[in-house]
Parts: sequence; C-alpha cells; structure tokens
Amino acid sequence: MNSDGRAHVAQPHARARPGVATVLEQFRRALIARNIVPPESIVADGRLHRCDVAGPRGRGDAAYLLHLHDVPAGGLENWRDGRGWEAWRHDLGRELTPVEREMFARVSKATKAARDDEASLRQEAARHVAARIWSA
Repeated sequence: MNSDGRAHVAQPHARARPGVATVLEQFRRALIARNIVPPESIVADGRLHRCDVAGPRGRGDAAYLLHLHDVPAGGLENWRDGRGWEAWRHDLGRELTPVEREMFARVSKATKAARDDEASLRQEAARHVAARIWSA
C-alpha cells in the first residue's frame, strides 16, 4: 500500500540489455568451444568474418557473424569439424519475449542468407580456378 492507502502496482521494467563485454566474452567462449581461434578484436557488425581454426594449417578455416541488437546473436562455423553452422544467442538468463523471439527468427533468417551468399561466392571462385586448371 502507498502512503495514501492505494495498492502499489509495480511498473513493468524495461529489459536490461547485456553489456558488450559480457556478450563478447560469452561469444569468445563459444568460438573456443568449437576449436576456433577468436580474433583479437571480435567485430560485431552483423557481417560474416573469416578467422582461424586451432591446429596446423587452420588459417581462414572458420567464420563467425555477430550483432549486438536487442538480443545479441549470430553464429559460427569451423569448416574442419564437419558440424556445420551453429546459431548462437547470448544467454540472457531468462526466456525471450514473443517480440524478442520474432526478432531473433528474423535475424537468423538474414544470417542464413548472408552465409548462403558467402558460400555462393566461394563456389563461383572455385569454379573459375577449376576451369583455368582444366583448360591449362
């Protein structure tokens, strides 16, 4: 009860956004868990970035994508382990709201489109190299 005798109604609190350092550290741990060498500075611009895999000759054999929107998310892939793309979302310590789930689904779809575009570019480059080798 308030001092005037009315019941106190709690106001909904805005969802606290995680700190950038916390998100980056959690993402760094996810990269390491997949045997990916995290770059010195993780770029969180929502675009695909190449990076290295631990071990000999692992240069450029991995990629990651990270954005820091309302629900920080992205993904990672180690092309040597055969496990494919792994979607990643910052652990907020709570369930996502319906709006957050929808946003996460939209971002996941855009992330897949970016990966598909990158794969198409790599395949096209490989086709050109193979054609030059074949004709030589």
